[in-house]
Amino acid sequence: MALADGHLLLLALAANWLKQTGNLELDTTALGFFERLFANYHGKPEAQVDEIFGELFGTLPERLQSLLLGVSVYRDAFGVDGAQAMVVDAAEDDLGQLTEQAFLLRQGDLWTLHPLVQQAVRQTLGQRGETGAVHRRTIEFFEGQVSGEISSLEDCYPLLESFHHYCELGEYLAAKLTLNRCYDFLNLRGHYQTIVQVYGRLTQAWKEPADEEEQRNLGWAWTSLGNAYYSLGQYKQAIKCYTQHLEIAYGIGDRSGQGGSSGGLGLAYDSLGEYEQAIDYHKQWLEIKRGIGNRLGEGNSLFNLALALVSQSASNRDQALGLWQQARDIYEAIGVEYWAKRCDEEMQKLQRRQRRQKRLRWVLGIVGGLLLAVALHWSLTR
Repeated sequence: MALADGHLLLLALAANWLKQTGNLELDTTALGFFERLFANYHGKPEAQVDEIFGELFGTLPERLQSLLLGVSVYRDAFGVDGAQAMVVDAAEDDLGQLTEQAFLLRQGDLWTLHPLVQQAVRQTLGQRGETGAVHRRTIEFFEGQVSGEISSLEDCYPLLESFHHYCELGEYLAAKLTLNRCYDFLNLRGHYQTIVQVYGRLTQAWKEPADEEEQRNLGWAWTSLGNAYYSLGQYKQAIKCYTQHLEIAYGIGDRSGQGGSSGGLGLAYDSLGEYEQAIDYHKQWLEIKRGIGNRLGEGNSLFNLALALVSQSASNRDQALGLWQQARDIYEAIGVEYWAKRCDEEMQKLQRRQRRQKRLRWVLGIVGGLLLAVALHWSLTR
């Protein structure tokens, strides 16, 4: 209160610092920050936040200004190497100076932007017209951290950060192509929430694809999002995503996209127990995959169509057996042994069920005949 001399804005800044940093009291570093800040603005109640921080920022050497502006785009804590991506010869001492002046906070060997100056620094970056160039340097930095083979979620981190910065630039095709490089790992390892987060952001932001290539990639982004929702059991959300892709695919005549989204819709409606719609979409999927000569897709559509038919009615069992046999022949021909075996398993399971039901009908027939004979005997001997 004494330092602020009753200046409501400065007191509000101090209160915000306590709130945003989770501190219960001002430490030495923060106290020094506010001492310098308040010293310049005693008796100026009309002072604004931007004006206060602008003056403090202006006291920095140009080199430290460039460094501070550059590191402001990082979402997470950064090290000396992250600083050097912005200013090539940046050193720990430079980060130390910015920390002493309360522009940065240190966490071991890492730094973050002070929460009170973050907005002001990023605004200054935009006013200087340097935002795009800094985001590109950040992408280059993270691309240099990408390992050859992705085997953990940590390996995905630099790609996900590059994706973020491409989105900030509004370069959504590049963002989608970056996600392609880690999608298989995320999907196969069950990181569905991460997929929902990044593909949800991409599909919501990518409102005006520039050409057919961008439209096609946006469509597949919708299906990737739909696949994640499907894996999470959120089938209605998945249907919304697949429908978005289907509309895009029909709009640009993308047969592969039409097939992929139809297949997704078939699976989602099957999971909801809406078998008639599921069968219709699986048939569309089958027709398209056959038409474009995609043998694996044809086998997959036959396999899933058979499942839907069996779920719909017992009367479809013979038809399902025939479809699984067709799918098995395709899988065997193209060397996909796992799915050929799955076809065998489904056919054997269905045949065992048919044999059990046939035996049950035979037993029920005998029991029924015996009951009829007993009833007849009882009626004649009364």
